[in-house]
Amino acid sequence: MASQSDPAAGFSLIETLVALFVIALISTAAGSMLLDTLRASDRVDASADAIRDLEVATGLMRSDFGAMTRRPSTAPDSYVPPAGPIGNDGRRDGVVLAFVRGGWADYSSEESLRSDLMRVEYHRLGDTLVRRAYGAPDPTVRTQMVEKVLLDQVNDLSVRYYVGGAWSDVWETAPREIAPVLPDLIEVDVTLEDGRRLSQKLIAGGIAR
Repeated sequence: MASQSDPAAGFSLIETLVALFVIALISTAAGSMLLDTLRASDRVDASADAIRDLEVATGLMRSDFGAMTRRPSTAPDSYVPPAGPIGNDGRRDGVVLAFVRGGWADYSSEESLRSDLMRVEYHRLGDTLVRRAYGAPDPTVRTQMVEKVLLDQVNDLSVRYYVGGAWSDVWETAPREIAPVLPDLIEVDVTLEDGRRLSQKLIAGGIAR
């Protein structure tokens, strides 16, 4: 019979169980570290996507507001007379801003150029901020429209207008006004559900005044 110290005797049951227990602990720790790494990577990717969304939203607003014109416009398929730009405080669902901007000349046509004016609308739809751009200042049912969700998971939205030396929550122009007064500044303050905040004051009509 082999003695306990004889190598030929192999491992005892207790030694085998201890080894398996140690291996299980190491595997569990390694798996936990891997999951933590994957979760951290997902959080970094989500944060990077959110930052890109804020940058895109900021860039489009800066471009749109800077190219804002005084031209009256009709809403899509509307039969009412053209009205000047409108601006609301953004706290309720619906149109936040509607105006005509320039600077989008289309040189793709061989014989004629499309107007460089287009109607742009910003809508609050629940917890999303949506931009709609129409290929004409007075769009019809056949006018091309591009819709883009600028921000989602919007917890709070506030828009103010600096007109005539004072801030106002609403920007209104008189009906049939040919050359309405543009705000000097438009302040947009957005708070997302995760706590991130976008706050900026942008020049309105700086390009097209």
